[in-house]
Amino acid sequence: MLLPAPHRLDVRVYYEDTDFSGVVYHASYLRFLERGRTEFLRALGIEHRGSFANGGAEGFHFVVRAMTIEFLKPAIMDDALSVATRLSTTGGASIEMWQEILRGGDVLLTAKVRIAVVAGGKARRIPAEVLTKFKASAHTDHAAWVPWKLRGNANLTLIMAKSDTCSTDRAGDWREAPEMTDFAGKI
Repeated sequence: MLLPAPHRLDVRVYYEDTDFSGVVYHASYLRFLERGRTEFLRALGIEHRGSFANGGAEGFHFVVRAMTIEFLKPAIMDDALSVATRLSTTGGASIEMWQEILRGGDVLLTAKVRIAVVAGGKARRIPAEVLTKFKASAHTDHAAWVPWKLRGNANLTLIMAKSDTCSTDRAGDWREAPEMTDFAGKI
């Protein structure tokens, strides 16, 4: 499993992101998550435009195959949010990302996203140069901290950082969910 540092993208909630009551409409979170994934890839030097432009045998694109979202707390108009994105695992033709949307130290939403690599309408192996960039991201400190809600039997929170500069009072809190021992054990 890969252990990249999380990438953070700051977003502001605008009127267009809310429903009639001033609360962020659920589909708006999908846009925030997409922007977070796109900027994470851009930070690694992987741009959607470039992957489409390659065309031919080397051309590919990413498509969301599955997404599990847990809405924990609402965001409202004018909130300053942060989208944290972390590459969790890679397979032959797919990747899994963990994402969170935070307001300060509060986790508002968690998402697990399975993304397929596709060319010509069919799954294809992750290109070697892309895989190399993914592996390099495991050693890049994109942010000082990010809390990850790990759901399942343990239902625990794992803080993926150990830093005195964290903006949360949970800095250095290291708890492992049993089903994630391999993941957490490498931190």
